[in-house]
Amino acid sequence: MPLKTNTQHIGQSFFSLSIFPYFRIKKQYDMKKNSALRWMLATIIFVSISTRTTAQGGEEDSKSVHKGTITLDAYYGFPNIILNSLKQELASSNTKTKYTSTNTGPMGIRGEAFIADHVAFGLDVNYSAGSVFWEEETNSNSNIPKIVKNDISFTRLRVLAKCNFHFGATEKFDWYAGGGIGYNSTVFTKHVDGEESYYSPYESIFTYFSAFPLSWRINFGGKYYFTDNIGAGVEIGLSGGPLASACISAKF
Repeated sequence: MPLKTNTQHIGQSFFSLSIFPYFRIKKQYDMKKNSALRWMLATIIFVSISTRTTAQGGEEDSKSVHKGTITLDAYYGFPNIILNSLKQELASSNTKTKYTSTNTGPMGIRGEAFIADHVAFGLDVNYSAGSVFWEEETNSNSNIPKIVKNDISFTRLRVLAKCNFHFGATEKFDWYAGGGIGYNSTVFTKHVDGEESYYSPYESIFTYFSAFPLSWRINFGGKYYFTDNIGAGVEIGLSGGPLASACISAKF
């Protein structure tokens, strides 16, 4: 039977009512997204004007990408937003709980096929995972202190169909902006002393990140090609993947 009472007092110390942390997390996340969006839009406008000016003096066949090009990227990014949210709640608890954590990703692959010199459609698949571990002292029926081991783990998979507009003004550089929409699967698992538990003081975090099976993304990025086929790049974006990432890219 799931353990429901061993973590009751830590739940009360984290959240007096479950609805309050939900809106706090949402407010903090939305503020970060709005700030990043303003910065990203300003950067897109600047790069768009710069690359168009450069392109006026170049030949069409000198572009790094064009109709018929296929690109494939492998990338790793940061931050792991779910893991950071769990760690923040633990760090801010009144119990001064000490914790450890593990982190994977976000990382992924994405590919594009150019249907025109500046327009490409593709697919983006990214994955992230993490765990937090902590111990707490409780009193048993005999008033003998007992150390309870807790952990929360999660996995997150997102698959998005995307469309990007590529400025492609020079032979080596490829700047682009776009977005996409697709599937989101986020699964949480909570254990107390090795047994799965359905009670957790983190219900608001679970709900916020896993309530909807849909994912969306707005992104802006750039690549530099060292050779005709191999390059590296960076991308920033909102939702649907890492806030920032670096990639190795191949084009055919």
